[in-house]
Amino acid sequence: MKKRFVVIILLMILFIPFIVSADELESDMTVLPVYTNKLGVNFSQEDYNLITKIYGDGYIDYMTQEKYQAFKNRNLSMDDIVSYSQTKKYFKTIINNVTNEITTTEVSEQEYTNYNQENRSLNPFVETEYKYMQLSLAAYTDGYGDVSLGLIWKKIPATRSFDVLAIRLIAIEVINGSQEGRQAYEINGTANYVDYAWNGTNINDLDNGFGISMNLINSTDVNYFQMNISAAIRVTNPNAAPTAYGSYQHACSSVTLAQSKNYTLSSAGLGNVIHWPSNIASKYDGMPGLAAYI
Repeated sequence: MKKRFVVIILLMILFIPFIVSADELESDMTVLPVYTNKLGVNFSQEDYNLITKIYGDGYIDYMTQEKYQAFKNRNLSMDDIVSYSQTKKYFKTIINNVTNEITTTEVSEQEYTNYNQENRSLNPFVETEYKYMQLSLAAYTDGYGDVSLGLIWKKIPATRSFDVLAIRLIAIEVINGSQEGRQAYEINGTANYVDYAWNGTNINDLDNGFGISMNLINSTDVNYFQMNISAAIRVTNPNAAPTAYGSYQHACSSVTLAQSKNYTLSSAGLGNVIHWPSNIASKYDGMPGLAAYI
C-alpha cells in the first residue's frame, strides 16, 4: 500500500508541471501576432483575414495602430458578412510621349508578376506601366457595410501629378464622415504614407459616391506606390442590385488639384466612373474600371 501511494505521488509531481506548461503555451499562442505590417503593427490571424477580405490586398500593410484599434472597436467578424463581392484585375498601359497616344489593356496575373525593369522598353519616349487594382464590397447583418478601392503600382510612374480614385454607387449610400484615402509609398525601403480626410481639400463628395485626388510623391527615391480609398456604406435598396464601380485614373501630364476634381460620377466617364470635360479627360490614361455587386 505504501509503495502504491509513493508511485501516485510521483506521478502527480511529474504531471502537474506538464499541465502548467501546456496552459502557459496555449495562453502564449493566443497573444502571439501572426503578421506584423510595414508600420510595425501586429495583427491576429482572425483580424488579418477579416481586414484583407473587407479592404483587399495590401491595405493592411499600411494600417496604423490607431486605425487597427478603431477597426477592432467595431467588433466585426466573418459571421457578420451576409453579402460580399471582390473584383481584381491587372493592367498594362503604354504611353507614347511623342504621339501622346495612351493604350491600356487588361493582362494576366502572370504577365504582371513576371514584368521587371530588365524587360522594359528601351525606347526613351515610350513608357510601359503595370498596375493591379482591386474593388471590395461587403454588406453586414445590420444593413451597413464597407467599400474599398485599392491600386498597387508594379513600376513607379515617370509622370506624377494628381491621380484620382473614385467609387460610384447604385442603391448604396456612403456614411458621411467615413470616407478616407491613403497614398502609401516607400523611400529606400522605409514605409511612409499620406492620409486624406473625408472633409479635406482633395475629396470630391457627390450624391452617388466620392473620389479623392492624390498628388503622387515626386521623389526619385520612391520605389513603391499603393493607393486606397474606402468608406462605410448602407444599402438603400436591396432589390435594386446594389453595385459599386471603382476607377483609378493616372495623370499622364500635369494637372492642377482643381482640374483633377472637376468631374461627376457617371457610367459615361473613364472606367465607367469619372466623367471629366474632354480637355481634362485627355490628360488621364483611361484605364478600365471595376464593378462589385451585393
